[in-house]
Amino acid sequence: MEKDYKAEFAILKKIQKPLSFQNLKIPKPNDHQLLIKIKYSYICGSQLNDINGNKGYDKFLPHTLGHEASGEVLKVGKKVNNFKRGDNVILSWIKRSGKDSSNPFYLDDENNVINSGHVSTFSRMSLVSKSRVYKIPKKMPMDLAALFGCAIPTGFGIIFKHVKKLKKNEFVGIYGVGGVGMMSIIALKSLGIKNIYAIDKNKKNLKIAKKLGCKKIYSLAAFNKNIINLKINKKLIKYN
Repeated sequence: MEKDYKAEFAILKKIQKPLSFQNLKIPKPNDHQLLIKIKYSYICGSQLNDINGNKGYDKFLPHTLGHEASGEVLKVGKKVNNFKRGDNVILSWIKRSGKDSSNPFYLDDENNVINSGHVSTFSRMSLVSKSRVYKIPKKMPMDLAALFGCAIPTGFGIIFKHVKKLKKNEFVGIYGVGGVGMMSIIALKSLGIKNIYAIDKNKKNLKIAKKLGCKKIYSLAAFNKNIINLKINKKLIKYN
């Protein structure tokens, strides 16, 4: 244990309860891990599902959270040869080639173990498996780079993998325009799809979706009302 490394973490101790913020002791990276100073991290629906208990019983409590971020390399393990101190990197749940390291862990002031996955990002620093770290292209802003940890590859991946053969005049519905939904809209526009509509409870997100090129935007209540009134022909919707 290197006493020099200690940082604040957001910890899930009980589902459906507020996160606990604590300073934790950080062990020395093992051979296949990196110690990262977190610069930007975003919140994905997966973390909200964890917090709200939507995934069922959580046998790993208490544990850290977060799986998309950008940061700076502070220290590398002995068998990490493609990164060095000072590198700007992306942290992602998406696994690259090679094996994962063992799961890292942290210790509170009473030396109780706080669990972690191969990557976690809701903290000032984080131990991460080298299989979940990617170099940031030169001149890319750190806040944008963090989106490549989940939102961008997930949103674009859904479109390019499953619906890239759409005809340009077919209708596509995006249900929920958070980070992944926004990226899906951008991907659809890049393919020349014109008839995109978005549904969300968040009015601000809907306005952004409109600016990104959605032909129609609906609150959830308004969309359901239009369906009932047969103002939207479901048969015209190719994917949603």
